Amino acid sequence: MVLRVNIIWPIILLIIGILMAWPFIGPVLGWSSSENVTKEGWQIGKCSRVIDGDTIVVEVQGVSYTVKYLGAEAPFPGDALRPSEVLAKEATAKNKELVASRQVYLEGDINDLDMQGRYMRYVRTNVGSIMMPRIVMVNEEMIKNGLARSVTMGANDKYQKILDAAEKYAKERKLGLWSIIK
Repeated sequence: MVLRVNIIWPIILLIIGILMAWPFIGPVLGWSSSENVTKEGWQIGKCSRVIDGDTIVVEVQGVSYTVKYLGAEAPFPGDALRPSEVLAKEATAKNKELVASRQVYLEGDINDLDMQGRYMRYVRTNVGSIMMPRIVMVNEEMIKNGLARSVTMGANDKYQKILDAAEKYAKERKLGLWSIIK
């Protein structure tokens, strides 16, 4: 009888601890019971593919969406019709570093889709750890590293001042594109 009590209490305490911590660790691990929407109204998904420096594919509840970063324009990686632009490979690599296979938080603005049918979103992700989370806006990080330019996309300007400040930061330090553009 004593042996059973000694085993049961640690199990009960473990279950209580998990239940108490669930609201904090569930979303970080990509498990959410709130239909993939945060209290801020951001949609939660997982980046399944990085297309280039400003476009990703995100899985939300089993459906894939192509997402273009609002307010950011990275160098074009090239295709059959146009050659690759300078620093396109570096921009794509940085984007992969930031979001590949990670949980992402998507926030829209005024317009939902661009002319190519991509969803336009501000994208955030945790680049820290579970113990020390550091949520960054990927759009801003790409611009701050000089691997994308700040651009206004129609009426979508909710964070334009932040993105413009990120570009100013990169220009002043001659980072990325600004190390080669005069």
